[in-house]
Amino acid sequence: MFTVPKSDGGHRLCTDFRALNEYVDVPKFQMEGVKQAAELIQRNDHAMLVDLKDCYLTMGVHPAQRRYCRFRSPDGRRWQWKTVSFGMAEAPQICTKLLRPLIKILKGLGIRCLIYIDDLIILHQDRIQLARSMAIAMELLQTQVGLQLKISKGQWVPSQEFTFLGLVWNSVTMKVRVPPKRIKAIQHSATRILKAISAKRPVSTRDVARMVGQVISTTRAIRPAKRRLLYIQHDLGKAVRKNGWRGSMTLSPAAQVALTWWTADNPWKMNGDDILPPVRPLQVTLRTDAATGNVGFGGEMIYKGQSFTTQGYLTREEQAEVYINEFEFSGMENTLRALLPVAIPDRTKWSQVHVSIELDNLTSVKYGTVAVSRSIQMSKKGALFFDWKESHNLSVGFRWLAGHLNVEADRLSRRISTHVDWQLHPWLFRQAMRSFNRTADVDLFASAQNSQLRRFYAFHHDHRAVGADCFNFPWSKHQCPYAYPPPILIARVLQKAIVEKLPQMILVAPVWMAQTWWPTLMQMMLDPPVLFPNEEWITRDPAENPTWPCRWPLAAFSLSGNMQHAAEYRQQFWSKDGATSRTAITKAMTRLLQSSGSGSQLNTQMRNSVLQQFRMV
Repeated sequence: MFTVPKSDGGHRLCTDFRALNEYVDVPKFQMEGVKQAAELIQRNDHAMLVDLKDCYLTMGVHPAQRRYCRFRSPDGRRWQWKTVSFGMAEAPQICTKLLRPLIKILKGLGIRCLIYIDDLIILHQDRIQLARSMAIAMELLQTQVGLQLKISKGQWVPSQEFTFLGLVWNSVTMKVRVPPKRIKAIQHSATRILKAISAKRPVSTRDVARMVGQVISTTRAIRPAKRRLLYIQHDLGKAVRKNGWRGSMTLSPAAQVALTWWTADNPWKMNGDDILPPVRPLQVTLRTDAATGNVGFGGEMIYKGQSFTTQGYLTREEQAEVYINEFEFSGMENTLRALLPVAIPDRTKWSQVHVSIELDNLTSVKYGTVAVSRSIQMSKKGALFFDWKESHNLSVGFRWLAGHLNVEADRLSRRISTHVDWQLHPWLFRQAMRSFNRTADVDLFASAQNSQLRRFYAFHHDHRAVGADCFNFPWSKHQCPYAYPPPILIARVLQKAIVEKLPQMILVAPVWMAQTWWPTLMQMMLDPPVLFPNEEWITRDPAENPTWPCRWPLAAFSLSGNMQHAAEYRQQFWSKDGATSRTAITKAMTRLLQSSGSGSQLNTQMRNSVLQQFRMV
């Protein structure tokens, strides 16, 4: 036997029935709680509340069953409960089932009410009608049924701000918040645990569980509350499975950071949520899909009858994920963050946007809705997505869509890899930069999956890119762009560099001297080009398979869009001894071939074409 402090200063007597509860099979049952209260409250409602006194103690236990509810007092005498008491696993179910017919009578009379075990709330727009409804409820419960009411704890004056189920509800502002004393209690618990960790004392599993319970009860009013429990709950679950509830546990660094969040001002700043989410005037629909076969994703966003699409491959970090659920969620997030700025460029309007996301993966729908659940990996993704969504004040809803209806997104995700997706081997890229003694600052033709640099332009819309389609943006604002374009675009690349008079850029292109752009390329050179080994491994597809066709060599060129500047820069290679300069240029061109151990050789025509520009032939 033990007591639990009550909010009014008294104590509640409880019995440790854990041994008995192991044999009790309590079926699932529906209880009205915070969710139903939020759905019941209307704007400008008035409320009155009353508690049933000793609700459990008014329900008797059958004489044949009382012997299971015995306990021994310190003087050796044995006692047994004649009524239901606190600690019995089935007590909430019994109380709910017995009171439900009484509440049904009140609801049948048109009284808007809700009861949670022994807490009764009655709502009405009119104060006088509310008082009459409360009188009817008291007559039924107290006079006709014989239940006792706790007059001291009730709220008998109609009010538009009231405390129910541990939360403060305001029907004027339609906001719900956590009382300050509960936030202080959480911060006290978190501080005590952190002090034990800093003092290298064992942390009680029950202390952590108590703090987790305190936080979970605030999730309706503090939106990030459950997400800030992610790592704490994960460590708690492992500790309970290993040592049980009476043991001690250790908290990971991530869990300690989560505890620190609760000791700061964050809970006070985030305290308060809408009882009824406001209707957003701008409605957007998004359908996405991901494919494990080619680790691709795609999606379609519809806004005001206009369709926006994108597709791409998951990054290598995202490809390291194991399950299709993770692929689907990553594809959804990438698509949303890529297309929303395109559909609605003015981010100040995002607070008026509601995005309806349709996915054919039920698990992704679940974690998009609740953010945190059993899977630690999916919970991490869900928590980060919710943090991003709330930082932009977005309203997002999820629903399941049958796979055979998700046609467009499925088509976009199942793209076939082409030379557009190829990536130059990163080692070759670094060696080329070292040979030119230059540092590139943006990748003009890339994606999040194959970019050589942190900043890049993508062909499709991507939230991680500087922009979509680099030809629509000025290159002159970058110090030294890097480009590995499809061969069909090389002429446009050179033309744009000349028009903008780029001081310098790095271009990777095939040694294709029959093309119309080859003479222009030669005239734009600043340094001798770097020839790459003519082998398959020098380029790779999104699955990291070697792809170079070996039909012609590939080389890196250091260029300038200012022809006069390029010609003057090449003068540093002139000398009175032409043979010495020719040898130095040839060595610069073939240095990478030698260091790679490749058997590739420098083509004579290529050598002469380059030497011609340096006036060595």
